[in-house]
Amino acid sequence: MQEDLLQPLITVREAMAMAADLKLGSDMTAHRKAVIVSVDFDKLETKAFVCIIEI
Repeated sequence: MQEDLLQPLITVREAMAMAADLKLGSDMTAHRKAVIVSVDFDKLETKAFVCIIEI
């Protein structure tokens, strides 16, 4: 069983970068992984902002 535990001293973006590095493997460049994390993080940030405005 896999447990996804976030370390208390890292940011969400850092956790996403670590996960991307592990899951996307060595076939993809570090730059490409960073772009994917950045796009996904921006989507999460936008969704969170929209949720706050709707409240």
